[in-house]
Amino acid sequence: MIDYNNYFYLKEHTQNKINRILRFYQSTVSVNELLEESKNNGCSKMKINFNIPDLSINRIPFSQITGDIKMMVEKLVKFELSKEMVYFLPILIVKNADCISSGIYCIDYNEKCLIKYKDIDYEKCDLKCLKDDFDIGISYFLDINMAVMDKGESGFIEGILQIGRVMEHIHMAADKIDLRIHNLLVPQQAFTHGLGLNCRSMLYISNQFVRREI
Repeated sequence: MIDYNNYFYLKEHTQNKINRILRFYQSTVSVNELLEESKNNGCSKMKINFNIPDLSINRIPFSQITGDIKMMVEKLVKFELSKEMVYFLPILIVKNADCISSGIYCIDYNEKCLIKYKDIDYEKCDLKCLKDDFDIGISYFLDINMAVMDKGESGFIEGILQIGRVMEHIHMAADKIDLRIHNLLVPQQAFTHGLGLNCRSMLYISNQFVRREI
């Protein structure tokens, strides 16, 4: 039998923790960026949840992935399987790849496939970072609801540490196959919105953009 009094207390208690973390996180966003978001009402127009199946354009089984993307996906999957809980969402931005078309992808670990959920519209895109010279990008977002629900405020830190570890694994693997990895400075709120994510539940943490050395 559910103790509803306890349930609603815990839910409110968890939301208070999330609100404190969000205030800290948003203090790292530039003033100009916050003003721009306020002007556009960016977050209020976003979906409350990132519903992958509804947004799916195409699904590519892992068995059809080759080259650099295969290496990166394998590292992400291996990290996912080694942890009881993973608090981050990796998003792949593909511009140049032999095995799949350009677009924005997420990973379905259960179905073992990449899900393309958005095309990159370069004419309408205002994000300068997506027009930069790279082949594939991985952007890492912390699922703040999952992290705090599971571990309280320390889930925020644990999620960031998880992202740091998986980025290190990918960086070391990239060095072995002559991939150049670099980080791009992105506008946190606009970038999150541009990738179709809710900026109050998926917090942008970092990225790795790769370019094959010639």
